[in-house]
Amino acid sequence: MAASAQGYGVPGPLKLKLGGDKLDLPRVEAVREVAPNARLLIDANESWSPELYRKIVPALKELAVRLIEQPFPADADEILETLDHSVPVCADESCHTNVDLPRLKNRYEAINVKLDKTGGLSEALRLCERARE
Repeated sequence: MAASAQGYGVPGPLKLKLGGDKLDLPRVEAVREVAPNARLLIDANESWSPELYRKIVPALKELAVRLIEQPFPADADEILETLDHSVPVCADESCHTNVDLPRLKNRYEAINVKLDKTGGLSEALRLCERARE
């Protein structure tokens, strides 16, 4: 992961896919070391526990991580209501259409909108519009 980031060169966004194991933080640290100016985005792929979240988020904030995507399984969004959001949290698997938005309120700061999830461009635009309300 760090070797790939080192060759990246451009100080733009880097999305790191993590797996909920003890190597998550060392991976982010290694990437940050070789890409000090990159905007780091983390995708936890629904793999974190509340305990890991509490442990890792302060360190991710120190590493200037900009966003954490889908830290918990989509059916466990309520966990986010009790946790610190010092790094913004983004819904991915938890949000498919604008019907999902009411249950995501106060749980996520952002939504990853994908055309294939929403069913097409019109629905994706509707989702974006409703999310901004």
